Amino acid sequence: MKKKILMLVAMMFLFMGTVFAKYIPENVSIGGIAFNSSNSYVRSIYGAPTNIRQNFNQLYGENTVIYSYNDSLLITFVKNKATFLTSKTKNGLKTQQGIAVGDSFEKVLNTYGNPISSFRRDGLECNYFGNNVGYGIGYMFSVLNGKVVKIDAGLFD
Repeated sequence: MKKKILMLVAMMFLFMGTVFAKYIPENVSIGGIAFNSSNSYVRSIYGAPTNIRQNFNQLYGENTVIYSYNDSLLITFVKNKATFLTSKTKNGLKTQQGIAVGDSFEKVLNTYGNPISSFRRDGLECNYFGNNVGYGIGYMFSVLNGKVVKIDAGLFD
């Protein structure tokens, strides 16, 4: 009996490690660009952005620089490190676990499990998968008619 309990506890820790490993910074990515990637690394992969804008971001309490690639991929940088990524068209860019805009929400659920939180915004069903609610690192999949229409990755408040 004692052996079975120890096996069960060991399996629970193994499962928990697998779940939380999805949401460590280097595993949260879109199109090969991970949370905390440098702006020079992004340029080495995608070249010069089509648009660059700067603004003050309340969440970070810092000035941010936002690279836009044809309004298809947006990357927000704080102190030259990627803190937020958005893919909003069928551009072939995927999360590290293989989810892209246009995929079914069922595929998202099969890949990530159940979302930590869900809500509606601008007519879309928004589903957060991450390591925490309130200042957590993870993904937000926006869904319309059962299909992913936008993927956000990075730090959420």
